[in-house]
Amino acid sequence: MILVLLGSAFLASAQTGNRQKVKLGDHYHGGIVFFVDDSGDRVFIAAPYDQSQGARWGCSGSIIGASGLTDGKSNTAAIVGHCGRNTAAYICDTLTIGGYTDWYLPSQFELNKMYEHA
Repeated sequence: MILVLLGSAFLASAQTGNRQKVKLGDHYHGGIVFFVDDSGDRVFIAAPYDQSQGARWGCSGSIIGASGLTDGKSNTAAIVGHCGRNTAAYICDTLTIGGYTDWYLPSQFELNKMYEHA
């Protein structure tokens, strides 16, 4: 199973200026909310379904690590740049769900947050 994330979504409505409140488990921006920061301004969203079967996350013999809150997106770009198209990173990098295109593989921190709230 490939878990993919949408880059942090900001919750202010451009049309009304009103803040939109989301909570864990809500369907939002093409996926499902699994993390909301303490301020409520930033959320992480997982894709609502598996994106491929059997795709490798990266390529053999290469160590490209991501562990922090924001490393997933840059790590996905690094994997795509180093390993090419035959990876889960490429699938995420080129994915569109619900009109949103900024999906990426999660960092270890992001995976931990997903498991905490699953």
